[in-house]
Amino acid sequence: MRGRPSPSALVPLLASWCLLETALAKPDSRYDVKKDIIFEITYPESLRYTFRARPALEFGTPFVNKLSHVGLVVSEPLHGCDNLINRLEIRNNVVFVQRGVCSFLTKCVEVQRNGGLAVVVAGSDLGNGFGYVEMTNDGTRRNCSIPAA
Repeated sequence: MRGRPSPSALVPLLASWCLLETALAKPDSRYDVKKDIIFEITYPESLRYTFRARPALEFGTPFVNKLSHVGLVVSEPLHGCDNLINRLEIRNNVVFVQRGVCSFLTKCVEVQRNGGLAVVVAGSDLGNGFGYVEMTNDGTRRNCSIPAA
């Protein structure tokens, strides 16, 4: 991985058009991250960065296909809970949403409803060791059929 920028510093920068690539990560028994994925912002060069993410635990579909040259779009509003105003940009792209305000599942359902290919949820709390939070179902019996990390 390259140097780690602050997640809060990335949010305003991600508002510009980015190209994204995902690939399945190799198992790493040291951290029990057997199903983590790798995604990389490849354009613009100033935002080029490789991330490791943990897929949702109880909902969404697996990241089984490599996505290449796909846009990364920031949801508006940033929390991605409802009434997304940038529907046209979301369609056929991966959508970045901020953690909080509503459940992870609600974010996934909303991005799917607006035509997103996948959802990436990020927060600025890195106090839990690796910055990972297990995204679990919220008990509402809804389903999301796009990948979520």
